[in-house]
Amino acid sequence: MSGDGPIQERVFRQGGIRWRRYYGEADASGSDAGRISPLVILHGLFGSGDNWQSQARSLSGRGNASRTVLVPDLPNHGDSFHTDSFTYPDQARVLWDALPGVLERCDLSPDTDLELLGHSMGGKIVMAMTLERPHRVSRLVVVDILPRVYAPRHEAILRGMRAVTEGAPPNRKAAERILERWIPEKAVRLFLLKSLAPDPESGPYRWKLNLEGITRCYDAISDWPYREGRYDGPVLFVRGALSPYIGDAPEGEIHRFFPRAVVTTVSDAGHWVHAEQRDAFLSVVREDET
Repeated sequence: MSGDGPIQERVFRQGGIRWRRYYGEADASGSDAGRISPLVILHGLFGSGDNWQSQARSLSGRGNASRTVLVPDLPNHGDSFHTDSFTYPDQARVLWDALPGVLERCDLSPDTDLELLGHSMGGKIVMAMTLERPHRVSRLVVVDILPRVYAPRHEAILRGMRAVTEGAPPNRKAAERILERWIPEKAVRLFLLKSLAPDPESGPYRWKLNLEGITRCYDAISDWPYREGRYDGPVLFVRGALSPYIGDAPEGEIHRFFPRAVVTTVSDAGHWVHAEQRDAFLSVVREDET
């Protein structure tokens, strides 16, 4: 952890997106001199920035220095705005358009280089952001996803979430009972229920995320639209040893876009490697920085 005092958190909205900023006291001074590049962390499908609070706090301190870590709720998730369509180039542009104002609110230059880290769908978005503006990215970390088209794998989750909408449950416990018919894994149910909140007008619990839009755009979320593009900076791919998302010998797919990329495997971890093996994951990310 940083030697500059406790890590602070600030929440604000910019560009229709809810952002969380984590930083040490020294990083709030407004001076760019000697500062570590800010880190932007993007969560995965059905998630929100809340999922990364612990990791963001830890990554905001390094040795005796600190740096700003920015964690948004992605569009259609958490408390950010909803969209009618989804493509990875569009998602990249939405975030790049919002970031100058975000950085200025952190007393940073709007054209500051950034480190980007993304998990699953968020990993695809940070790859898209990097290919769209490689000159702005100082380092890229991609967690348990590849630059490829994936076959559908969330049908049961989407059906269960639609059943919750139709059931209009009065509380989370009732919502979990509905989800249980479709999703046997309790950890997955609890993860999804973080995006459930009571409707302030009608009372029953509802999804904060844009379930209708995500369902409609699911093919685009599974897609990888880039056929060309290149980033020659440092790239780390982190995969869970028990996850099916990357598999063996992925370097051919990766090096087409990211020729300097290295792949590191975390043992005893599945797709949510950052949560299942938090300390090992953080160690891998920090070691790659040096």
